[in-house]
Amino acid sequence: MGKPEYLYHGSTQQGLRTLEPREDPQNEQLTGKFVFATQHEAVAAMYLSPKGFPTIISRFGDVFTIVVQADITDYEQADKGGVYISTVPRRIRE
Repeated sequence: MGKPEYLYHGSTQQGLRTLEPREDPQNEQLTGKFVFATQHEAVAAMYLSPKGFPTIISRFGDVFTIVVQADITDYEQADKGGVYISTVPRRIRE
């Protein structure tokens, strides 16, 4: 697999303009600081969902499906918007 043409990042953090490397406190197997991005727009879009709602993503070929388990009123109240960033990768380790 070659380097992707673009990388995508989704975040509920409003006003995000710069992706800065950070540690992942939820994954003890990763050491160091990383920028989390994906070559799949749908995967990045999943991270636009407000925290606290179970989210499942599935893929069949090139088709992604994202399911968020939530009461629509609760979801709309929690949704404060977010940021979707598309970037051309400068350095990607293979």
